[in-house]
Parts: sequence; structure tokens; C-alpha cells
Amino acid sequence: MTAWLPLSVAAGLLSAVLILSLDISVTLALAVSPFASMPLFLVGFGLGLTPAFVAGLVGTLASGFFGGPEVGIAFLVQLMLPTLILTRQAMLSRSDASGAIEWYPPGGLLLWLTGYIALAFLALWVFLAVTGDGLGQILQDGLRQLLEGAEEPLPPELEEMLAARMVFVPGLACIAIMLQVVLNAGLSQRILNRTGRALRPSPRFDAIVLPQWLAFVFVATILAAGFVESIRIPALTLAFICGLAYFLLGLAVVHVFYAARPAAPFGLVGFYVMLAVMVMIVFPAVLGLVAVGLAEQFFGLRARMGWRGP
Repeated sequence: MTAWLPLSVAAGLLSAVLILSLDISVTLALAVSPFASMPLFLVGFGLGLTPAFVAGLVGTLASGFFGGPEVGIAFLVQLMLPTLILTRQAMLSRSDASGAIEWYPPGGLLLWLTGYIALAFLALWVFLAVTGDGLGQILQDGLRQLLEGAEEPLPPELEEMLAARMVFVPGLACIAIMLQVVLNAGLSQRILNRTGRALRPSPRFDAIVLPQWLAFVFVATILAAGFVESIRIPALTLAFICGLAYFLLGLAVVHVFYAARPAAPFGLVGFYVMLAVMVMIVFPAVLGLVAVGLAEQFFGLRARMGWRGP
């Protein structure tokens, strides 16, 4: 029997249990379900693509069997496929002229994740538009059911405001999925590095580089969301997805900024604490980092700080 098979099966079952924790307790699910893809990434980054595929397949079948077809499909789309895509790309490498190994860059991994989430959302949007009333109507129906189940009716002004804000829900959901993937992939790689079981070195976060065409796609989606009402939801959602990529690029600029200063780790910790507080209070803090990412794209902020590239 293949040596990695029991580990892959166990990882897939553990991921399914973490996803199905919602049936046990909402509080428990909020605590553990965001880490549901970590067992898959541990297998992928520590054992390879085939073991990761087996783990994902086991998790999909188990979650579908115990939670229903919808849960199985959600596991496939949100956990298994992103893990397989990033595992495959992360394991790619080549030798440069001097014979040193160059691993697939972090910017490329982020671009693959961005493209996958965008395509998955567009597929869902088209499917709902063809087979039903569309995503917009589903969101409004969901809000109406939520309001009808409330103990006390909300003021009409508040209901109108909530109805208008529903267009942001798909974008926020996509961002949540992307952040979970990035978090689980990063933590898994760190754990494997610490234990000496990683198949590749950890990508450097400050080495993220994105193609310039993505910035034009980002701007185009923002303009489409603002001026073309018929595609406002998909355009706005794609803008959110691209925006997160530039948010992470902005964070890469911050890492380079602190790297050249004394006590860099303490400075970064302080920055992330401040960012967490500001995000909860002042949303423009997020937009500020997106703007930094766009400025890096066109003006090379890191190069001006002495950064010489990945």
C-alpha cells in the first residue's frame, strides 16, 4: 500500500469534519471551519499533488455523504480545487543559468488564485442567470426572508439601506474564501518548514509581483460596476477579487518598508495590530493599502526603497 495513502485519507476526513462542524455548533464552526483546507495543504505541500488529490476527493465524498450534495459541491469548489491548483503551481521549478533552482513565484500563485475565484464566481453567476432569476434576485429574496424572521420590523430606511448593500455580499464572500486559502496555505507551509517536511522553500511575501494588465482589469471592473447597471453585481464582485490582490501587494510594500528598519519584526507586528483595529473602525484603511498596491504596480515603490526584486 502506498505510504502516503493513510495520511491523505485522514486529512480529507479531517477537512470534512471541520466543514461539517456547522451541524454541531455555530460557535464551533466559526472557530474551526476557516481552517478546513489546512489538512489538504499540509498533504499537498508536504507530500505532493497526487496525495493532495486523494485527500480532496475523500473530503468531497465524505462532506457530500454526511452533509448533502450542496456541502460536497462547496467542499470541491472552495477547498479541493484551490488546494490542487496552488499545490501544482507551487511545486513547479526550474534551474537558472548558474544551476540554482527557481521556484514558482508568489505573485504567480496569487494570480492563479485570483483567476480561479473570478472564474468560479462567473460560472455561478451565469448558471443562476440561465436556470433561475439570477443572483441579484436570490440575494434580495434571502434578505426578505431574513427580515420576515426578525422579532421586530426594521425601519423602512434601514431596510432600503440593507437592500442596496446586498450587491456587496458576493464580493465579500469571495474575499473571505481567498483569505482563507491564503491563510491556510501560508500556515501549512510554515508548519512544514519548521518540521523539515516542506517540498519547497517558503515564497517570500515581499516578493509578490503582479502583471500590469491586472490593474487595467481592476479599473475596468470598477467603471463597469459604476456605469453598467445590468452587470453591476459581477463587475463589483470582480473588483473586490482584484482589489484583494492589490491589497496583498500593498502589504508586500509595507514588508519591504519595515525590512530596512531596525527591529523590523516588532514594527510589522505593530503595523498589523494597527491595521486590524483600523479595519474594524475605518474601512478606508483597506482602500489605502489597495492604493499602495496600485502605486507599486505603476511607480515601483519597493524599488525606490532599495528592493532589488524577487
